Amino acid sequence: KIRGLGIPIESKFETRRSRQDAAVFLGVKDDLFTVLLTSGGAGIGRTGEIARELLSLETPPQILAVCGNNRGLFEELTRLGGAGSQLKVFGFVKNMEILMDASDLVIGKSGGLTLTESLSKKKPMVILRPVPGQETRNADCARRYRAGLVASSVKEAVALVRDAMMHHSMFKDLNEGVSRMARPNAARDIAAWVLSP
Repeated sequence: KIRGLGIPIESKFETRRSRQDAAVFLGVKDDLFTVLLTSGGAGIGRTGEIARELLSLETPPQILAVCGNNRGLFEELTRLGGAGSQLKVFGFVKNMEILMDASDLVIGKSGGLTLTESLSKKKPMVILRPVPGQETRNADCARRYRAGLVASSVKEAVALVRDAMMHHSMFKDLNEGVSRMARPNAARDIAAWVLSP
């Protein structure tokens, strides 16, 4: 009587718009390796430090940094970005699905919804210091499927992003793992099962 059908998410995460369309909508480039930095609604974590370290790489990625309601972080990263920077800063957003469509990789915590939404959008994650308990188990599961990478420090997270950018086979392996683990139609599958005769 128990079936593992996945975590239900909003329907907007079921479909994918093209990378080019998402980039145009956000006002960013569509031809650069792009990292989405998430920090939750409160904007807590090491987002500022990660952004600085990524920008210091010899070949930095384009960065989409979501600061949530953390005004101090938003102002800090806005100063860090500046004209011509590959850092685009956002406050609290309601269009995370478009930010994911424009990205190659997501950095964040391994909460159930964040991980499920990233997988549904076919985006591998770099999971930074998962909280013991459910987040740790989620991170272990993503690592087992090769759908995500787990880092214990900012330095390690940045090194993993650099490796994913430089090694095509590694990034391809991550994307294949995401496809194996993703359950984008979980809500529909659950409803169909419940309503089935």
